[in-house]
Amino acid sequence: MLVAISPTDILGLAAIIAVCVGMLYLASRIEPHWVSKDDSRFLSTAQELDQWGTAFGRRHEVRVNIDPDDNVLHLSRRSMLRPTSGVWTISAKVPTPPRGRVIYLLKRVGEAPPTKSRLGGRSATVEPDTGQMALRLPAKSRVVPILDAMLDGTPRPGQDPHDDPHHDPMDEGLTDG
Repeated sequence: MLVAISPTDILGLAAIIAVCVGMLYLASRIEPHWVSKDDSRFLSTAQELDQWGTAFGRRHEVRVNIDPDDNVLHLSRRSMLRPTSGVWTISAKVPTPPRGRVIYLLKRVGEAPPTKSRLGGRSATVEPDTGQMALRLPAKSRVVPILDAMLDGTPRPGQDPHDDPHHDPMDEGLTDG
């Protein structure tokens, strides 16, 4: 039995395929982002950089804990095969990020953990760990002013500079009357 295919059937199938492709495209553009109520923890995406500063590999979801006392970020990435964590400092902010995004360049504090091959000991290419990472955030995120303050070395927004244990009142330029 031969079934005739009408032009509306072809258009309907094309529309379904176009909707599926559009949904896949939109899903690939979504980046996770969440900030805790006290602005000390957030979820974002990060990508490792090679020795020339070029991003390699794909972006990964990372959990970040801000340590205001030491001006460092505690990053952790959970994955089934390669969970990683480390302490990072903000070294720079990208001057021309993509529209609606802010990108911070991070450097690892201390030694990098030993790198492992993806094949579990068999000969394989080992991903280089240069100790550099790009952290991507939405430009309107609540943590952007906090990370900017960490980059500049100024107190966190809403934090009293006198609460800083390293604060010296003599540095404020007090003059004799």
